[in-house]
Amino acid sequence: MKRNNQKGSYDPRYYTMDRLGEISLSNVNINLKQFMHDYDVADYPIDCFNLVKKIQETALIHLQVLEEGRMSPAFNAVAAYFPEVDSYQIVMKPVPADWQDRSSWRRCNFTLAHELGHILLHPWEESNEDLDKDAFNAREKQANMFASALLLPRRTFTRDIAAYATELDYYRHLKRKWRISIQAMMYRTRQLGIITGNQFSYMMRQVSKNGWRKHEPGDVPGYLNSTIFQGAIDKLFEGEYLDSHDLRVQFAKYGIILSDKDLTDLMGLKEGTIIPEPAETIKAEPETKILQFNIKKNKDTGRGV
Repeated sequence: MKRNNQKGSYDPRYYTMDRLGEISLSNVNINLKQFMHDYDVADYPIDCFNLVKKIQETALIHLQVLEEGRMSPAFNAVAAYFPEVDSYQIVMKPVPADWQDRSSWRRCNFTLAHELGHILLHPWEESNEDLDKDAFNAREKQANMFASALLLPRRTFTRDIAAYATELDYYRHLKRKWRISIQAMMYRTRQLGIITGNQFSYMMRQVSKNGWRKHEPGDVPGYLNSTIFQGAIDKLFEGEYLDSHDLRVQFAKYGIILSDKDLTDLMGLKEGTIIPEPAETIKAEPETKILQFNIKKNKDTGRGV
């Protein structure tokens, strides 16, 4: 099929595998190779959030990534296309700024790569609601193939994994390096033909037996404040029930005075949530003794101490 010759312009008539008749890794690689050329993707491991910034700065396609705390538990992210403004959008559950240091959150890197796969591989003239179960599952497999190939390049990853490809403990070692889950690495290893289907099935049974399907070794649960406080503050701010100043006043009533940065760190908020203002503008009669905090970062963990 004819491809739009403009660099980086992803014509859905070309960038689709549904019409090629076969779910094929080689077809994913055709699309992936062009994508990596267009956006000069060469450094590994890949941080998909930085990659999105590059896509936005290059502006070959229009892409937004939004966070939404009220998403259904059944989804980690969804992708959509808005033809009236020729723009793509990915909506994800809230992601902590330090996601790279939290094993359980490294899956969001794969999730974002998966959604990019949908954008680059699939036609947008039809809704998912119009697809039958087989077609929907095929698209999901294709997006997974794209994400795996993007995050785990054939040559480099094969060199890392080949000697111990059936050793689950070795995947634990590689997990931090590649910023991706053990199961995603196993999937890629099978894709590349490094392990057989029987070996993959046996390893997945071991993963299930060990209780690693949802919580892999080394996973660190998201901190309570990062997943709950941000969502609560967003709702209060958006509904105009509270603003940054009011929040500081409430702390001051209990004798707690924090700098903008320390308040952000203590509550696990995203940068920019708290609007800076001079301390002297916060007037409240403290009900208890005033405490002033100077939160320092632990050099090893990056967490407040």
